[in-house]
Amino acid sequence: MKSPATHRYFRFGLRTFLTVITVAAVSLGCLMYHVHQQKATVRWVQENMGGVEYAIAIKPSRLAWLRSLVGVDRVAEVSSVGLDGTHVSDVSPLANLKSLESLFLNGTQVSDISALANLDSLKTLQLRDTQVSDLTPLAKLKSLKRLTLSGTQVSDVTPLAKLKSLEILVLVNTPVSDLSPLANVKSLEVLALSIEQTEELSCSIKELKVAIPNVTVTH
Repeated sequence: MKSPATHRYFRFGLRTFLTVITVAAVSLGCLMYHVHQQKATVRWVQENMGGVEYAIAIKPSRLAWLRSLVGVDRVAEVSSVGLDGTHVSDVSPLANLKSLESLFLNGTQVSDISALANLDSLKTLQLRDTQVSDLTPLAKLKSLKRLTLSGTQVSDVTPLAKLKSLEILVLVNTPVSDLSPLANVKSLEVLALSIEQTEELSCSIKELKVAIPNVTVTH
């Protein structure tokens, strides 16, 4: 006959075992959900004639067999998406790519970038020759370093004021005239302009150079 202590130990051991199994099952479920979302997004990119790159944390020599066994979406995160020159207008599927670091949407039909608001890992974003006008969704992208807005409808750069990592900003052929919101972006190294030189803009450039002495302004 088992002692009470043995029964208590058995009950404790069983509870611990069931807890571990439950946590493992939930974690696996979350992982598989993420994998499913990433696969679906990659398929969407490819169907729209775009391309993706993965951040591979495994040596290529070791990746081949693992990729063939479980699929690349289970062993790597998508780090870059290119949709330049495609007919894409809705980028909401990209919200699933939480590890995305580079995104190229040049020459697309995109006008609404609200789906990018939570891509916290994004470092490079190119929106050249799109219909984008509102930069509010970018306001919290603290990792963003390089932003290209050439040929867009952007006129207000206020949402960029808190981007403490921003180093390169391209505003060629945009209606921007007030650069004062950028005065707090002390990380800014290069600002590219080819905008009509109004008196307001000229004064704004001078003020920016005072606020950020090391910035290079091309226009």
